[in-house]
Order: sequence, then structure tokens, then C-alpha cells
Amino acid sequence: MATLYFQRTDCSELEYLIKDSSENLEEPSPSSDNIPPKNITSEKMLTHEPNKALRELNEKFLMDIKTRTEEVLTILTDKIKMMNNSIANLQRENVELKTNEHYLMDRLVILETNQNKLQERLVVLEEKERANCHELENIIIEIDKLDNIIYLQLVKLNIKDTYQKKQTVLVLLLP
Repeated sequence: MATLYFQRTDCSELEYLIKDSSENLEEPSPSSDNIPPKNITSEKMLTHEPNKALRELNEKFLMDIKTRTEEVLTILTDKIKMMNNSIANLQRENVELKTNEHYLMDRLVILETNQNKLQERLVVLEEKERANCHELENIIIEIDKLDNIIYLQLVKLNIKDTYQKKQTVLVLLLP
């Protein structure tokens, strides 16, 4: 980075040049009529030299300002390029995220559909389970009835032997 540094002599020269040029701009006082005319070439030199120094100083300021402006412009251009790259990257990531979001939303719809199907199947299975439980209860009741009938038949026949009981039960169960 270019930074302007002035030595103290530069400032004092500048003050001198400004003071001298302001004196040249002032109108001559009435007492100056008594002063003999100055040499025109020396007067031109005096006025020309401060103008040249001011012009050179002005050119130096302008060059320094131009250099600094170009440096700042370069820095800003680089930063703008970086920002544009960052924006482009963010836009690409945003597109990818939107694509992923759509994919996930589609998957979510499929999962919800599958969940609904599974819940329907579960309801059907629960209904079948209740029906089977009711049927099992009826079968158990029938078995208990048959067991009571068999027991009563065995008591009537007065069979005490286990082998004979098995044989009798088989005969009673056959139609």
C-alpha cells in the first residue's frame, strides 16, 4: 500500500509557496508606487518557480492518489471475485440441498404410504386375532364339554386302569 509521508521541510516549503503566491496575488499597496520596478525576468522566475513546485507537488499527489486508487481497486476487484465465487458456490450448494430435499420429501411420502399400509395390515391382523381368540374360546369350551362327557362316561363304566381309559376315550372320540 502506498502511503504519503511528508518530511517537515516539504510542509514548510508548501507553506512558503502558498504564502509567497498569496503575496503575489495581493494588490500593490499605495506605498509601492515609490518602489522601483523589478526586473521582469526575476519576477517571472519567482512566480514561475513556485508554480512549477506546486505543479510537481500536485503531480506527485495525483500519482500517489492514482497508485493508491489502483491498489484499492485491485483489492476490491479481488474481493468482488471472491464474493462472486462464494455466491456461485452457495447457489450450487443450494441447488444440491433443494434436490436432496425433494428426494427426502419423496422418500417421506413413500414411508408414510408404507406406514399406512402396515397400519391397515395390523388392523386386519388384530381383527383376525380377536376372531381366532373367540374361536379358540369356543373350542376350549367344546373341549371342556367333551372332557366332562368323557369323564362321566368313564365314571359310569367304572374304568380305573389308565390303559383302558385311553382306549375308551379313543373309542368315544371316534364318530
